[in-house]
Amino acid sequence: MPIELVTPENTDMGRWTHIEGRPLGRTVTSRQAHCCNCRAAGSRLYPLTYVHTADMNELCCPNCLPNYAHRCQDIANQWSFDAVEPVDQPGVWYTRVYAVGHFFIHRDLFFTSRDALIAWQLANAAPTYGYHETTPIQVHGWPTETAEHELCFGVELEMEHKRDSETGQRDLAVALGGRNGGLPGVAGRYVLARDGSLNRTGVEVITNPYTLDYHRTTFGWDKVLGAVADIGKSGKGTDRCGMHVHLNRAAISALTLGKMLVFVNHPDNTALIERIAQRRSHFAQRIVKRITEGKAASGQKYESLHIMEKTIECRIFRGNLRPERVLKNLEFCHSLVTYCSVAGIRECQGFAGYIAWLAANRGAYKHLVKFLAPYYDYKLTRRDKTEDM
Repeated sequence: MPIELVTPENTDMGRWTHIEGRPLGRTVTSRQAHCCNCRAAGSRLYPLTYVHTADMNELCCPNCLPNYAHRCQDIANQWSFDAVEPVDQPGVWYTRVYAVGHFFIHRDLFFTSRDALIAWQLANAAPTYGYHETTPIQVHGWPTETAEHELCFGVELEMEHKRDSETGQRDLAVALGGRNGGLPGVAGRYVLARDGSLNRTGVEVITNPYTLDYHRTTFGWDKVLGAVADIGKSGKGTDRCGMHVHLNRAAISALTLGKMLVFVNHPDNTALIERIAQRRSHFAQRIVKRITEGKAASGQKYESLHIMEKTIECRIFRGNLRPERVLKNLEFCHSLVTYCSVAGIRECQGFAGYIAWLAANRGAYKHLVKFLAPYYDYKLTRRDKTEDM
């Protein structure tokens, strides 16, 4: 219904008060005036009230007034149709004209202070980045601890909440310090993202590239995974979570990469690879390779070793929230590169040579050796009794 503009000529408004040049104040009783909503006429027993808007004043009857208007602080509790309620002052209303000039605005939400706006944004920001929305390098920059051409490893570790609830993803993200990885003691080393292979509570921790030694001694896997130990799951209780490791391709020759492809995908090595990976997954298919494929510019995504422009993504591992298992997987990736750089092609078509080499270098790969000891007769003073999470 069109709104009738009321002027002094057709109403007995009496004295007006003015706010920013707009008349407000007394009610109208003239029968020539009508409510802008229901068209009820004014009378001595049925007075119409002036209501402030951004462009004019309109009249409203007592029945419509509470449904369409609010009393505003900035005009001495007079009524306004376009009133604004600040997020940080629930129940308190202001005219939109006043709010636009005095408050901080985010979309169509108003905040009385910058601190209130920032606090709301932090509380209501998406708990994670979207799939492939960004990378830790884009967010935090290339880590100063890592040389750009040395052998380094970026981790993608998937997890879910133990309870499939609407707040599960946010609970995990909060425990991990938010999507920019702000957990005290490890801040700035990772980001959080979503992944379509996980349920609605799923979170993927994506780290910046670091050397094996940095991951073991400095990164802080015990702090990161300890933060979600009570609420998260990755290796136990779900078959959706994996761990992918990105190896810096700049540190690996085409010949070494070719031997890595042969070793990981050779049928005779199936038992070893699946034992170390702790799974068989259609997201990490093992397809027989030739050594010459180490020169390839790229490869199929859902293969055990996914060749990319700048990294080689090892996709074979089951997820885990145990720091020992994460480090075991990283040690295997490092040992794979090191072994294939010195082994002959025939030695990569079986795993006996690798097992012997690993025994001779056991001090460099203590988590991996401890994990494999029950199967390959490595002599240890203490067996690995770690349970998966």
